[in-house]
Amino acid sequence: MKGNFLKKYYSFTTFCVINLIIYSLIYLTFYALLGYWTSNRMLYAFPGMTDVLDYGESLKLDAYENIPVQRWNDSSLIVFDGNGNLVYASNEGILEQIRYADLTYIPVYNSPYRYTVLHFQNADGEGRYLVNQESYDVSNKDERIHAYCLLNDQYEIVAGDLFQDQKRIGQRELRLVQGIYHKNMSIEQYHFVNSKGELRQLVLVTPEFNDARYTQLLAQNNRIRLTVAPLFIVVVAFQIYFFWRWIKKSFYPLQQAIGHYRESAQFTIEESQVPLELRETVVELQRTVAKLDAAQQEKEHMDAERQRIITSLSHDLKTPLTVIQGFSGALLEHQVDPEKEHQYILTIHSRAKMANELINTLFDYSRLEHPEYETQLEKMDLAEWTRQFLSEKYSEITDHGFELELAIPETPLKIMMDPRMMHRIMENLIGNSLKYNPAKTTIFITVEQQADHVCLFVADNGVGVEPELLKTLFEPFTIGEKARSSGQGTGLGLSIVKKMVECQHGTIEVSNARYALEFQLMFPQAQ
Repeated sequence: MKGNFLKKYYSFTTFCVINLIIYSLIYLTFYALLGYWTSNRMLYAFPGMTDVLDYGESLKLDAYENIPVQRWNDSSLIVFDGNGNLVYASNEGILEQIRYADLTYIPVYNSPYRYTVLHFQNADGEGRYLVNQESYDVSNKDERIHAYCLLNDQYEIVAGDLFQDQKRIGQRELRLVQGIYHKNMSIEQYHFVNSKGELRQLVLVTPEFNDARYTQLLAQNNRIRLTVAPLFIVVVAFQIYFFWRWIKKSFYPLQQAIGHYRESAQFTIEESQVPLELRETVVELQRTVAKLDAAQQEKEHMDAERQRIITSLSHDLKTPLTVIQGFSGALLEHQVDPEKEHQYILTIHSRAKMANELINTLFDYSRLEHPEYETQLEKMDLAEWTRQFLSEKYSEITDHGFELELAIPETPLKIMMDPRMMHRIMENLIGNSLKYNPAKTTIFITVEQQADHVCLFVADNGVGVEPELLKTLFEPFTIGEKARSSGQGTGLGLSIVKKMVECQHGTIEVSNARYALEFQLMFPQAQ
C-alpha cells in the first residue's frame, strides 16, 4: 500500500525544493540583503528633484517628513510659502544656510531658463563677471539670451537688465545661479501648489553627480558582491549535480520505452514509473507516437495515391501514344490509302495534342504541389474582376448556345487574389460547363459577401455528374462518364483549381443541391 502511494505521488520536485531551501536559504537571504543594501546605496548616492516628485501626494499635503531625505546621501530639503515664511526644513544646517532671499538666484527645476557666468578682464585689466539668462530650443537648436548683468571686480552690477532690484551680487550668489551650493553639492528649487491652493517653494540640496565618485561606488559594490561569489558557485555546483542525478533517474523509464519503440514500433510505459512532472510529457509522447503511426499510414496512403496517379497517367498516355504509333507505322509502311492519309495525319496530330495537354496539365499540378511555389497576390475587387472576365467570355458562351445569369453587386468586394490564377480557375470551371453540357444550358455566376468572406458561385443546370463522384471530384484523375467516353478530360483540371484556390487562402466546395452542379469558392475579405 505504501509503495503504491509513493508511486502515485512520486515527485522529485518537492524533494529537490526542500533540499534547495535547506542549502540555500541562508545564502539567498544574505545575498538579498546585500543586493538591497548595494542597490539602495547606488540609488540614493545621487538623488535629484525627480526623487522628491515621486512623493507628489506628500507634497500636496505638506507632509514633507514622508520624504526620506535622511536616507539620501548628504541631501537637505527646505520649504517656504509664498510670503517667504519657513514651512519645513529637513535639518538645522540648511535652515542656517538657505534664506528666502536666495530663491531669487537658485535655478528652478524644469525651467526653460538657465544662468551662465563668465569671468574676464576688460581693456583696463579690471576683472568683470558677465551673468546671462539663456534658453535653448531643442527643436531648432536655437540658443537665446533673454537678460544679462555685468559685475565689476567688487561684484557690483554696472550694466544689464538682470537682477535690476539688486545693486550687488556676491560670490555666494554667483555660485547659486549656477546651481552650486558649495563644492561637489548642487542646488535647485521647485514651485508647486498644495491641496489648499497655497504656493510652496521647495529647495533641494544634493551631491553633484561625479563620474569618479560613481565609478568608486560601483567598484566597491562589485568587490562586495565578489566576496560571496565562491559560496554561490559551490551551492550552484551542488544543485546541478543533485538535479542531474535525479533527472537521469527519472528519465530512465522513458528512455527504455523510446528504445523499445525504436526496435519494435511499440511504445509502452506506465505513468507511475515516472515522476508527476513527466507524466504530461509521457501523455504527449503517447499522442506523438499515435500521430507518427497516423503519419505513417498517411504516407502509405499517399504512396498508394501516387502509384494510382502514375498508373492513371500511364493508362491515359498509352491510348494516344498507341494510336500515334499505329497510325504513323501504317503511314511509314504505305499501308494507308492515299485518300485516307490526311485523316491519319489529323488523328496523329490530335492524339499528340491530347498527350501534350495531359503532360502540361500534370506539370502544372506538380508545380502547384511544390512547397516553394509562390503566388502573386494583389488586393482586387472580385465583383469588378468577375464582370470584366465575363464581358470577355460572353461571346464564347453565347456561341455555344448557352445562357448566362449574373448576380454581381456594385459594391466593391475586395480579396487578396492572383489574377492569373483566378483567370485559370474561371476558364476551367466555365470551360467544363461548356464542354460537357448541351446547348441552352444556363450558367449562373454569383458574387456575394458572407460575414468576413467573399463567395463566388459558378453553377449550371446542365447534366451534372454522377452523385458518387461529388466526394472525389477534386482528386487527381477523377473523370466523369461523359469526359471518359469523349476522351476530352485529363482528370487534373479540378485538382489544379482546388490547389489554386488554396494558394489564395480560399476554399472550394461542390454540390448538386440547388443546381445540376454548383461550385462555391470562398475567400477571406481583404481589409
